[in-house]
Amino acid sequence: MNLYLGNDVLVTAPTGTGKTAIAEYIITKNFLEGKRTFYTTPLKALSNEKYRDFCKIYGKDNVGILTGDTKVNTDAPIIIMTTEVYRNMTASEQFNLNNPNREMLKDSLKTVIFDELQYLGDVDRGGVWEQSIMFTPKDVQILSLSATIGNNEEINKLRSEERRVGKECRS
Repeated sequence: MNLYLGNDVLVTAPTGTGKTAIAEYIITKNFLEGKRTFYTTPLKALSNEKYRDFCKIYGKDNVGILTGDTKVNTDAPIIIMTTEVYRNMTASEQFNLNNPNREMLKDSLKTVIFDELQYLGDVDRGGVWEQSIMFTPKDVQILSLSATIGNNEEINKLRSEERRVGKECRS
């Protein structure tokens, strides 16, 4: 229900139990509503795999990919990218609140999916996930997927607190 209502959701479940099906549900919902979905992964190889899988499901014209060395169909409603690429996007003018073009992105981007969220705890790369989550606009839904994350309640509380503080500041 929370996912359907546009709330942030963290799904923790063992490998092979349907986390990707949950992601496909929200991607399909957004697609049918004319909204965009960004799907982030920690590795180029996984991004390429998801790109191939989603092209089969949604059609090649509806899926794009952005990695360090690949840039295909970036205006598509479904974009697969590495988490580092997404983090860099959030720091760019595209996400800047003062940028007039941000309204177009804001109106079309509905959900960012973070696959393999357990990388948040990685000493070398965890900061990328942390920054990506922090810099995601408050009005964009986050769906996080992990087979092994252990502090899911703490993560949910942090994002909820960020949204509450953001609403108070805008009031």
